[in-house]
Amino acid sequence: MKIAILGAECTGKTTLAHALATALDGCGGRAAWVSETLRDWCRQNGRTPEAHEQRAIALAQAARIDTAAAVAWLLVDTMNQCFREPVVDTATGGKGGGGARITPFGKKVLRRYRLIEAKAAAAISGDIRIFARDFLRKR
Repeated sequence: MKIAILGAECTGKTTLAHALATALDGCGGRAAWVSETLRDWCRQNGRTPEAHEQRAIALAQAARIDTAAAVAWLLVDTMNQCFREPVVDTATGGKGGGGARITPFGKKVLRRYRLIEAKAAAAISGDIRIFARDFLRKR
């Protein structure tokens, strides 16, 4: 699935994209956030593009999205090869569209990983607080 967020400059598109990705991560999904090619172009060139420059920017954005999707599928394939059983079932496109679903085995792996992650975070939380106090800027 691809979600494109469109709108005028400084209307919160990036903030919304990050919030959506975070929400998907929070419910067990995953989202690849792709940076905005137009924003990068404007910063690099110090201006907004003219009409004849917009097609190249749109194509560059599409290439970024396709690259993010290809990396995601490569990661899925790698995970499936590393575990005893597939953690993700995949389906290629067609009339019903393609996609991926976590397998029952994958759900077990994910539950165990989240447990390990929580234990690790708890084990280092004191050190993280000290690190932040001693080295990070105060907000």
